Amino acid sequence: MKPNEARFPIHKFEVSKPVIVYIAKQIFCESELYTQYEWSGRGLRIRYTVGSAK
Repeated sequence: MKPNEARFPIHKFEVSKPVIVYIAKQIFCESELYTQYEWSGRGLRIRYTVGSAK
């Protein structure tokens, strides 16, 4: 991957706490909800595949 190229995170720990807090404020929710998100299973694979399609 090139240095300026972005991608969706694969694992929960790839997103830093300040980023989580910032995004939570933007969408008016609690940042603690991020830890409750399921990072495995079919749903994540579908979202990751659709989001990274070019």
